[in-house]
Formats: sequence, C-alpha cells, structure tokens
Amino acid sequence: MSKLETDCAQDKGLTAAQDMLTANPNITAIYAACGPPVLGLVQVLKTQGKKQGDVIVVGFDALPDEVAQIKAGWETASVAQFPAKIGSMGIATLYRAVKGKKVPKNVDTGTALVTKANADQFGG
Repeated sequence: MSKLETDCAQDKGLTAAQDMLTANPNITAIYAACGPPVLGLVQVLKTQGKKQGDVIVVGFDALPDEVAQIKAGWETASVAQFPAKIGSMGIATLYRAVKGKKVPKNVDTGTALVTKANADQFGG
C-alpha cells in the first residue's frame, strides 16, 4: 500500500497517480482523501490506456467534476459532505455554547456515498 501526499491538488494527484501506476501497473484500487487529486488520477488512467473500471477509484468531496467522472465510469464513488448543513449546524452549536447550554463533543452532519446509481442527485 502506498501513501503519497497531494496537498489536495489536481496536479499533485496526477503526479502521485503516475508514480503509483508506474510502480504498481496492476494496481486495482486507489483512494484519494479529497476530490481534485482524483481528477488528476483519471487523466493518468486515460493516458495509460486503462479502461473504466480497471481501477476502483474512490474520492472524497463529490465535486461536480468528480460526479461527472462517476457518471462516465472513471470514478467508482465519492463521499459527499454537506457544506450548508455543516455551516448551519456549526453556527447553531456555537450559539448554544455561547449561551451556556450543553453541546455535544461531536456533531455529525452526515455524508453520502455518491455512485453511478445516485449521481444525478448530486449534479455534475
């Protein structure tokens, strides 16, 4: 298993993907902890002659360009967060804390796994 830093940047994701696929041409799955590196990875898969589905690709963020790659079959899935919910629940929790009310240590704002089956719900 390899772990390469991408700083959540598409160009660094491209370089990391090239390095991983060069060192491990038979790799079967790659996970990126944020969306832009996945887009670089998809570029590399295409230039190296891979086909959709040859490598399981899972990202995090479900950015519109990622959703488009999911629909196209290059990205298998991505984890979507809900920024508006994160903001509103964060403000509500902060408000309760400032008022001296008890607040939970962790506030779960939820996620969703975006796949080809539900990608239309997430744009792209």
